[in-house]
Amino acid sequence: MTNAPHPERGVARLRVAALLVAALGLLAPACEDPNAVFTGLWKGEVRAEGLVEGYPSLRLGHYGLEVAGTVRFFKTSSEAVEVEQCPCLYVDHRRLDLGAREVVFTTTCGEAVPVEWRLAIRDDEETDQRWLEGTVRPADGSPGEQTIALRLVQTFIGDEERACDDAPP
Repeated sequence: MTNAPHPERGVARLRVAALLVAALGLLAPACEDPNAVFTGLWKGEVRAEGLVEGYPSLRLGHYGLEVAGTVRFFKTSSEAVEVEQCPCLYVDHRRLDLGAREVVFTTTCGEAVPVEWRLAIRDDEETDQRWLEGTVRPADGSPGEQTIALRLVQTFIGDEERACDDAPP
C-alpha cells in the first residue's frame, strides 16, 4: 500500500481551485475602492435655482475619510460660461459616511451664509450611471432647501482640477 495521492482527487482539487479563481475574477470588477468612491467629476444636468444658481459641476478627490474639491457653476449645461458671482467655491467642513455612501460639506460665497450640501450616491442599474443626489440648504439652519442631482461623468480628477483659478487653495 502506498501513500501516493489518488489522481482523481488532484484533478478535483484543480477544478475547485479554477472555479474559485474564476469566481473571484468575476467579482473583482464589482468591488470598488472604498477610499475613492466619491472621486470624480459630477455634473448637474438641471439648472439649480435658489441657494445655488446655475449648472453645478462638482470636482472631488476622495482620500480615505477625506474629500477635497471645488464646485463650479455655469450659465449653461455646456459649461461654456461660468456664472458671474462665485463661479468656483471650495468644498469645506467635509464629513463622509462610507456605509451610507454619503458626503456632507459646505461652500461659502463671499459673506453669504454657508450652504450645506448633503449628497448620497445612487447607482442607476437600468442606465448604468452613478449619481450624487441630495439637498443643499443654509448651514445656519434657516429655512430654504433645494434638491440636487449630479451625474458622474469622469472618475479621475487631477490636482489642478480641484482648485479655483482665482483663489488660493
